[in-house]
Amino acid sequence: MGGPTSRNRFSDDGMWWWDGASWKPTLSLDRRWRWDGERWVSAQPGSSPRVSPAGPPPAPPPRVQAQSPTPSANPIGGLSQAQIIGIVLAIVLIGGGVTAGVVAYQHQSCTVGVYSTDLEITAAGPHSGDYCQMLLGPNSAGVQAYRIDQPDTNATLMCSVTISDGTLVTVRDKGLLRLYGAAVCQKLESG
Repeated sequence: MGGPTSRNRFSDDGMWWWDGASWKPTLSLDRRWRWDGERWVSAQPGSSPRVSPAGPPPAPPPRVQAQSPTPSANPIGGLSQAQIIGIVLAIVLIGGGVTAGVVAYQHQSCTVGVYSTDLEITAAGPHSGDYCQMLLGPNSAGVQAYRIDQPDTNATLMCSVTISDGTLVTVRDKGLLRLYGAAVCQKLESG
């Protein structure tokens, strides 16, 4: 087969060859091979491909600057991998914070004692603060209550009742006859 045809013309600098439809590089990506117009041959230092005698070829295409990928090339709605990682991290942190807040809210507790007795009433749950505040506030029975920081778990467990708002009320009494504990439990269990 003869020399280069009009299909295989080279650019003036010898870096491009025309295949009849578009410009192609004359050197392979690893620069070990070059196109001689008919086949790939070993690239020799200092050699350049022949220029086609068919006249000057069309100008090679302009070099295109590397651009960021289009949104369709990015996964998940045009977001980059770093953006996706950031969003996932934010979701995990926010979700963890909300979960911790919910758990802390659900596991609130307070304990109230009644003066002149060995009675302790512990409320646990999301509305425990309201329940304890109700016990500490003025009441019709004239009972004086106080807040206990450390409940006495050695006291006798009289009852544990979940009331209508979801609060778990636990009554403990260390008194000799445990009359106060029994009375409070009866009142809680009756509604």
